[in-house]
Order: sequence, then structure tokens, then C-alpha cells
Amino acid sequence: SQIAWWMIANSKGKANAIIAEEADSPSSMQYVTDSLPIYKKYCPGCTITVKKITASTNSLLASATSSNILANPDATYYYTEFEDSLQPTVQGIQQSGKSGISLSVAGGSVDGLGLLKGNSVVKAVVVVDQAYAGWALTDEILRMATKSGPVNETFPSRLFTTQNISSIQVTPAAQASGAWFGNSSYQSDFAKLWGVG
Repeated sequence: SQIAWWMIANSKGKANAIIAEEADSPSSMQYVTDSLPIYKKYCPGCTITVKKITASTNSLLASATSSNILANPDATYYYTEFEDSLQPTVQGIQQSGKSGISLSVAGGSVDGLGLLKGNSVVKAVVVVDQAYAGWALTDEILRMATKSGPVNETFPSRLFTTQNISSIQVTPAAQASGAWFGNSSYQSDFAKLWGVG
């Protein structure tokens, strides 16, 4: 949804976009399905074309991207769901010979953010706080082990664009520590909850 809101704002409500939906899992397909009503309701001037891709045939992603663009020559935005498909997608955009494509990706890391910071074709990256996710998943495992009920764990995520990429250090250490999302005070809260802090 963060990419949907960015695309609508960035295009001033006139995005012509290709969404490359990873058909490898129900979750990846549901992410796209959940975003489509946002475009429908808040961007009637947007044209959204969904194309299925699969990460299991990584060697074919570049040619699939090029084909998707050539089949939709008016597209100016391209969204690939996860960073595992980012490099082949960049290659496919280059192979298509089409300029003026704004590429976005979710599930980002230092790779996608590095491309964004380097003024490449990548214009927006959504990143999830992997450090927090590790603590939250540990909490769920402990809840299973102690037979207490699960809780909804909301993982912090953040949209980076050219406007805010300079606010962070694009390094593996910053990614691993969760520094892109603020301080790590939540760790002591989890430790207290578990009775170890």
C-alpha cells in the first residue's frame, strides 16, 4: 500500500503502472490484491496493469520485464514486489530501451536503497525493520512454547524516496541494527515481557 500511495502522489494521480506480482505464494499475490482498491478509489486517473512473474525462474525475469514494458508502452511506473527480482527488473527495463520508467520495490535492503541513493531507475523502496521482526517472531515462538495465545505483531516499515534517502546510512550495519527505524528501546520491553530483563 505504501507504494500505491507514493505512486499516486508522485504521478499526481495519473500513474500508468505495471505491477509485477510474484505468483510464488498466496501472500505475495494478496499484497497486490490488497493494494488495488487504493488505486481504484483514490486514483481514477491511474492505469494499473498487473503482470504475474515468478522468482523461481530468475533467469527469465529480465526478459519478462522487457516484454511487460513493450506490451504496455505508455507505462511510466514499474513495481516489482521483492528485492530478489530487482536486479533482473533493472536489466529488463534497460533491455526494453524505454526511458522514463520509475521503478519501485518492497522488501528492500541495502541493495535497493543503494540503487535509490545512486540516482538509478529505482525511485521508491519500502523497507521492513528486520531487527524488530526478529524480536517479534521470537515473541511468537515463545508464546507457542508457553501455550499462550498469539498476538498481532506489526512490523515497522518505511518508504524511502529521493526526498528522504539521505536521512539514513545505507550500510549493512545500519540495516542489521534497525537504525533506519529509530532506537532499539523495544528490545528491553520484550526482555521484560519474557521475564529476562
